[in-house]
Amino acid sequence: MKRILCGLMALLMIVCLCACGGGGSGGRTDAKLEGRYIAVTGEMLGVTMSGEDMEGFSVELQSGGKAVLEIDGDSSNVKWKCDDETITLMVEGEELVAQRGVDSFVMEDMLGMGMDITFAKEGTDAASPEQYLPEADRFMLGAWKSTAVTDVLEEPVDTIAADALQLEFTDDHQVQVTLGGEDLGVYKWSLLGDWGCLDDADDLSLSWDILDDGIMVDYSAGDDYFVFQCEKAE
Repeated sequence: MKRILCGLMALLMIVCLCACGGGGSGGRTDAKLEGRYIAVTGEMLGVTMSGEDMEGFSVELQSGGKAVLEIDGDSSNVKWKCDDETITLMVEGEELVAQRGVDSFVMEDMLGMGMDITFAKEGTDAASPEQYLPEADRFMLGAWKSTAVTDVLEEPVDTIAADALQLEFTDDHQVQVTLGGEDLGVYKWSLLGDWGCLDDADDLSLSWDILDDGIMVDYSAGDDYFVFQCEKAE
């Protein structure tokens, strides 16, 4: 997903380098929409990205139908217009049409690459990624604590406490992992349906299934392999 997003940004910047800056939009604009909009989520194939994965991608709607598109520090002058339901960015040879929300807009299937990107006005409540996350992602947010532990054969173990695993999930898709009181670090996480995993962990493997009464977590590091039953912490 991260590679696809980087490819999309690179393609959009190439298109923007050919764009004509300045001038009017050739259509209606609305002063209430002016401001800087940051990318808060990107969704493709049922996987949602947010937080640092979406940093560096923004659109500033200015007066007179002018706009500035910024991608990883590089900016291009483009144009924009709107109607009651959409905002359209006009780049040379391309019209990127987004569906309007409250202090936000969504570009669906951006540049035909299958990714939907949500932009929200900076400094507003709309810029909180949590409200755009799928239901399963929102379910994961907060603190979790293990209540039972077995080995891979579902046999009880006495080498680690049943409540040893603690997980703290945040809406920018990061999770802090603690085992037996030891902080193991903060990692990126993602979900595909009801199955989730860490995205960037080299020193441990951690994945989970969402159940009706909590999550079942598979944990392995070195020679250790445990299966934890976890529930939301009080």
